[in-house]
Amino acid sequence: MHARTRLNPGRRRLAFAGAVVTVMLSAGLAVVAPSASATSRAATVSPSTAQQAMPNQWTAQMAAGPNDVLTSISCPTTMTCLTSGSVMNAQQQVVEATNNGGALWTRRVVPTGMATVVGVACPTVARCYAIGDTDTAGIVAVSTDLGATWTAQTLPAGITSANSIACPGGLDCYVATTGSAGVVATVDGGATPWTAQTVPTSTTTVACASASACFALDSASSATSVPFYATTDAGATWVARTSLTPVSGWTIGVAGLACPTSQFCTAVGGVQQSNQEAPLLRITNDGGVTWTTPSFATPPLQSEPHLIWYLSSVTCPSATVCYTRGDGSVAKISDATTDGGANWTAQSPVDEQLAPGLTGPYPDAVSCPSVTDCFAVGVGIAHYAPVPPSSIVAMAATSHGQGYWEVASDGTVFHYGDAGFFGSMGGLPLSAPIVGMAATGDGLGYWLVAADGGIFAFGDARFYGSTGALVLNRPIVGMAATGDGLGYWLVAADGGIFAFGDAPFHGSTGGMPLNRPVVGMAADLGTGGYWLVAADGGVFSFRAPFRGSTGNLVLNQPVVGMEADPSGAGYRFVAADGGVFSFGVPFFGSMGGMPLNRPMVGMAAGGSAGYWTVAADGGIFSFGTAPFFGSPA
Repeated sequence: MHARTRLNPGRRRLAFAGAVVTVMLSAGLAVVAPSASATSRAATVSPSTAQQAMPNQWTAQMAAGPNDVLTSISCPTTMTCLTSGSVMNAQQQVVEATNNGGALWTRRVVPTGMATVVGVACPTVARCYAIGDTDTAGIVAVSTDLGATWTAQTLPAGITSANSIACPGGLDCYVATTGSAGVVATVDGGATPWTAQTVPTSTTTVACASASACFALDSASSATSVPFYATTDAGATWVARTSLTPVSGWTIGVAGLACPTSQFCTAVGGVQQSNQEAPLLRITNDGGVTWTTPSFATPPLQSEPHLIWYLSSVTCPSATVCYTRGDGSVAKISDATTDGGANWTAQSPVDEQLAPGLTGPYPDAVSCPSVTDCFAVGVGIAHYAPVPPSSIVAMAATSHGQGYWEVASDGTVFHYGDAGFFGSMGGLPLSAPIVGMAATGDGLGYWLVAADGGIFAFGDARFYGSTGALVLNRPIVGMAATGDGLGYWLVAADGGIFAFGDAPFHGSTGGMPLNRPVVGMAADLGTGGYWLVAADGGVFSFRAPFRGSTGNLVLNQPVVGMEADPSGAGYRFVAADGGVFSFGVPFFGSMGGMPLNRPMVGMAAGGSAGYWTVAADGGIFSFGTAPFFGSPA
């Protein structure tokens, strides 16, 4: 279910009677694991202040435009999504898409004549719909190429706005509308004009359990009652069911509706009395004949620091699993049910920082192509997905190229050749997953870095500081060490650089608009500078010579890591499909175009005439004179 949104300056609130309400989009999830700070090395990590890494993790993704405010999203698969919104502080609508799980988002085409893109719905990869408004009428368009082109479709005369869309099948769609009809529908994907249905009033939200069983409500006509309607015959008839009403003396606004079955629906929003606000959550198990309030919502979390104003969205990716998302003065919450609404568990209230990629007081929407895989949008994009506990995330090599280490997201370290084992975080609690590593110059130690900037030092590697206690704009994605091993740099996804020990700060891209997020860095030991590389292969040089980039090329897969050649003459980076790009130094081969069991995640120099690339399963690929010493794959 996708629907219209409205913003209020400074904070997002429900619009009650007389205005369109803040809305929820398609099936989604907004559960974020709270993170403790990792500010010390492994030997002094306190289990009381750290958490075991979650089986699912949020990772930040970069929207196609750095100022895009995204308010709707639909993901028919875990790899394919379409999202829409506008450019912050500009009268410009945007549509973006990904077909690689969010590794790269690209701008698509805004449907012709659509002054406001209200929402999108993609029942299949090959068929997406967009609804919106001209200055005077509601319109709908269809795309069969993920938003590259759009074809306008015909709505009945007198439709002044399109407010919400639900597409339970590839060709069956319903739109909640204002004007001459309360709901319009198509059974042929809009090949023939959409038809008006017999809903008594205009509606603001629609949700469907199947092509024949749908529900609609009107949260704009009354402050004390929200009419609720149901059809079980594909819209031939709509029947009024029990309205949603607040406690006496309060006004009501419904922001989201999800109906995974023809009997079970969840409605969320907020209630208001004078200057007081509280969240609303109601469920029905009989198709809207009766409504009940789960016990968690009375009273509704009204004590600081967990003051929640309202629940802004609800999604049910299965018949029994649903999630709500809400906003408050200092926290966001998620509540979940796994038994069809009988019991709801409040997830930990979390700060926006813990869902990297989502910031600001703007509407955010979520789409879940499965129960455990979700995309959230707002000012930025975040992806919530399972992370294999043994997934390799980075590698490092000894300086003379006769050994290497691999590190997994849980901190487990694997060592091969003459690379010694000096300890790991495997089996120990972590505040955030490990994302990178660097070795000391003599090869007798190494550092691990977590996404929150926590540093763990082993062997002769010394601890010089971390960002574990700081609030980061974006998560840490990698690190590099100085030549003498007495310092290191950390780099965040926005290109922010954090220097510790004798590592000098030469600049960063923190605060600058980026086309794609930064994914790695490498040190130029000759100049004492460093390079950063973004997912599109754009290179940013700081007191290090610029040798070239792929920033102006269209890549098959995003760049995931880089290494500096020991000669100091240049650098290389590797893409997720194994493609290697060399600048200023020789190319010795790649896995580009070859089948891989898992995507590449990093690379390291293998002496003066070779290099290794490493995949997420730990598979090692040797090129040039770099020897193969083994792998956990």
